Amino acid sequence: MASTQSPGVFLHRSVPIPCPSGKHQQSIVTFRNHTVAAMFCMPCEHAWTEPTTHPELRCLPLDKSD
Repeated sequence: MASTQSPGVFLHRSVPIPCPSGKHQQSIVTFRNHTVAAMFCMPCEHAWTEPTTHPELRCLPLDKSD
């Protein structure tokens, strides 16, 4: 999958990873690098990190901040 992402632009992606509260089954990936993904639950307004070894995160493209 080729990325047409512009430098400095982050693409938010919805993934089937439950939020830490367990109330919501979908989360948003706000940033992913080689080791960690920054996650956000919209209804809870809660942010956390997940290791990129999580099965739902392995195939997501990396984000660039340059």
